[in-house]
Amino acid sequence: MKERSILITLIFITFSNLALGQKIYSASRDAYKSNKFNYEFYLFRDSTSYLKGHYRDNSVYFLYKGQLKKANDTLYQFIFQPVVNFGCNKGIHGDDSLRFYLTQTDTILSSFSYQVKTNAGVALTIDLKPGVSKVYVKGSEKQTFSVDTKFVDPLTKENILYNVGVNNDPDFTYYGAKTTQGIIQVSIIKNLLTIYPDHKFIQDKDTFILKK
Repeated sequence: MKERSILITLIFITFSNLALGQKIYSASRDAYKSNKFNYEFYLFRDSTSYLKGHYRDNSVYFLYKGQLKKANDTLYQFIFQPVVNFGCNKGIHGDDSLRFYLTQTDTILSSFSYQVKTNAGVALTIDLKPGVSKVYVKGSEKQTFSVDTKFVDPLTKENILYNVGVNNDPDFTYYGAKTTQGIIQVSIIKNLLTIYPDHKFIQDKDTFILKK
C-alpha cells in the first residue's frame, strides 16, 4: 500500500507540473561574443506551448505556437505551426538602397507600410510589396536602423522592433493558420526540457532550464 501511495503521489506531481500554471524554460546559445541568441519554451496549463528564438536586439526573431502531446512519462511531441520568422540577408548594393524580402504564407497582411528609423534619428515610412522591394534609405550602407514589424509578441505583449545591421537586407515571413504543421520531440525530466534536432533551428539537441 505504501508503494502504491508513493506511485500515485509521483504521478500527481508529474501531472501537476504540466497542468498547473505557466512555465517558462529558457536556454541561451552563444552566437557572437557580444550578443547571445536566446531560446525560450513556454508551457501553459492547457498544454498550449510556444517556442521562441531571438537575439537580444531582435535582429533574428522566430515564434512557433502549438500543443504539447504526451507520449510517455517523459517524452512529448510539440505539434506546432510557425507564426513569424524575421531574419536578414547579406546585401552589398553600392547605393543608398535596401532590399526588403516579404513573404505571406497562408495569410494576408492588411497593410504593407512599415515605419523605419535610422540610428541618425531619421524616421520614414516605406511601402513594400510581397516578394522583393527596393527601398531608398539615404546612407543605408553606413548605418543601422530599426523596422517596426507591427507584430506584437503574444508572450511579452511587446511590439517587435527589428534591428538591421550594416549591409543587411530585412527578410520577413508571416504565417497563417493553414500553414503545414511541424513536430518536434521534447522530453521533460525534472526541471530540464530537451528539444531534439529535427528542425532547421535546432542543429544539436538543446536543453532548457525551468525559470524560477
